[in-house]
Amino acid sequence: MKVKVYLTGAEKINWAVNDDFELIQKAIGGFVDLVDQAEEAEVIHAMNWYGLIHWGEYLLQKKYVICHIPHDVRHMLAQPSYLQIVSFVDKWIVPSRRAEQHAQLLSLPYTYVPYAVNAQKFYPYLEADKHRLKEIKKRYKIPDDKYLIGSFQRDTEGGDLVTPKYIKGPDIFFQLIKAVYQEVKDIHVLLGGPRRFWLKRKLSEAQIPFTFVGETVDESEDDIEVNILDHDTVNALYNIIDVYVVASRLEGGPKAVLECAASKTKIISTDVGHAPDILSKQQLFGNIVEAKTMIVDDVHNNTLGRFTDGSYGVSQEHQVERIADIFSGVYQSLSLSKSLLAQNYKRIRPVVRRNFIFSNKRRVSIYFKFQKPPWGGGNQMLLALSKSLIDNGWKISNKLRGNFSALLFNSFHINLDEVEKIKTRNKRIIHRIDGPTLLIRGKDEILDQNIFSVNSKVADTSVFQSSWSLFKTLQLNYSPVNPVLIQNGADSEIFNSRGRIPFSKHRKTKLISSSWSDNPRKGGAIYQWLDEHLDFGLYEYTFVGRIKGQFKNIRIIPPVASNELADILKQHDIYITASDNDPCSNALIEALSCGLPSVYYNRGGHPEIVGHGGLGFDNKEDIPNLLEMLTRYYDSIQKLIVVPPVERIADKYAECFQL
Repeated sequence: MKVKVYLTGAEKINWAVNDDFELIQKAIGGFVDLVDQAEEAEVIHAMNWYGLIHWGEYLLQKKYVICHIPHDVRHMLAQPSYLQIVSFVDKWIVPSRRAEQHAQLLSLPYTYVPYAVNAQKFYPYLEADKHRLKEIKKRYKIPDDKYLIGSFQRDTEGGDLVTPKYIKGPDIFFQLIKAVYQEVKDIHVLLGGPRRFWLKRKLSEAQIPFTFVGETVDESEDDIEVNILDHDTVNALYNIIDVYVVASRLEGGPKAVLECAASKTKIISTDVGHAPDILSKQQLFGNIVEAKTMIVDDVHNNTLGRFTDGSYGVSQEHQVERIADIFSGVYQSLSLSKSLLAQNYKRIRPVVRRNFIFSNKRRVSIYFKFQKPPWGGGNQMLLALSKSLIDNGWKISNKLRGNFSALLFNSFHINLDEVEKIKTRNKRIIHRIDGPTLLIRGKDEILDQNIFSVNSKVADTSVFQSSWSLFKTLQLNYSPVNPVLIQNGADSEIFNSRGRIPFSKHRKTKLISSSWSDNPRKGGAIYQWLDEHLDFGLYEYTFVGRIKGQFKNIRIIPPVASNELADILKQHDIYITASDNDPCSNALIEALSCGLPSVYYNRGGHPEIVGHGGLGFDNKEDIPNLLEMLTRYYDSIQKLIVVPPVERIADKYAECFQL
């Protein structure tokens, strides 16, 4: 007898999730009985986790739940609301090898099921079919004599047609195209799909030629109903272009990678989602300088053409029939008797609902011994967080006693006996953790053991400032309770780009570094090397804070208060950070917030904080060349700085307080 399954998660709009829904429906339809109501089902099969949040706990407790993580696992961890449903999910479906590694570290019960592609809809055109491509080119006036660069995904959300959707990276795409156009004028951009207003406007302003395949509508109106492209048209466009560019910052897919592979379309991509599972390393880029070089080389030498056959071969493993086999195994292995899942998880506990009395509902204790700046990064971050929460109507104390609904404490700065008493008083306890201390300091492993001993006894939620910090902690076999990712932030009233000096190539480039601590792991040896090897005919260099050593060329300024530090940062062009295994450097965030692109040591949390707003180095000898590249593409890289405002960070902490 077939198991009864309620498949949910489709949307009315023809997004990629609808394609996934239809393909999975086709994949499992042969061996399950698909029903129309969740109440009738034995299994709820959800295409995304966030759709389950509004379901009743009673239903989720009764049913066997299979749930997809359609985005990057880190994206889920950055949304505290996932904790409301995670303990009800019996089986997670992850679409990439990276997601598989993360799910394994989190001890989530998972199965790797790659995205499916429909080979009847996405395929390379044969010579006999290419008359259709000529017709499309003629209809949309797409030039025959230009190198065509394609992008067929949206730029913005429907509720905000002005602000770029930074996860999708339209700003990265634009700055890349601008860099390519500086060297190669014979390019033409081909845009398709709805909500492309932002890119069309930016390309027009830069006078970069492009064609939009769709209907032109007023920018104040959502064109979702008129400009969704059917699969036949998208496949034809793949066959027309010379290269497709995926510029996303974070993805579960993207489906374009798989569709390009199936249609033998040349493609380059950021290292996101399943891109490294399908593409060659030579097709993945970490910054716009690398991507620009890839495209320019392909324009002249067709260097990307050699990868299409290999990617096409990989795409054949993503056919619906192959996915059906994997899902068949998933369903055959089901034990439909619901168990208490929390007992099977090492790190996930069910969220205990709190019955807060009205008087303390928006009161929180941030238990930390605050210091007047200048001081360390944790102090700076928690000061900014407290200020933002107060501005949003929260009452803040830093006592272990009093009338509050939640307690936030930092690292090991707590009296365990006291906090255990608080635990019994119906208070939510949020434990903010960085580290691992062993990797940051190279010692003090006992401190990590003490931190996670306290964590296991009292925490309702564990907040990590970077995914590097969390996953390194898990690799060391510690088990933080209910982990959540919330990056650090800086006080936006102090650290901002207002009043900063304009960059100029007609003077020395002004470099700056800063650190409260003079621990050697903060990069002192690298700064010393730069003092001896940089061309100071091209650069000026300032260091603010504490550092050991004698410097001939770098100007040293002792630690200063936040306002003064911000003023100094704004008088410089590029921030250099050489700290090793820094989980989430507040000094780096402060510099980025002031509009300084960074050259950073490619370790710890630096890469995910900087993103495309800087260039990373693995060896100190690489820094001079990176400075030269950053100077050359300064305007483009600076515009790719994205720092979450502390107000958004405060909202995520508030969500943890109120779960």
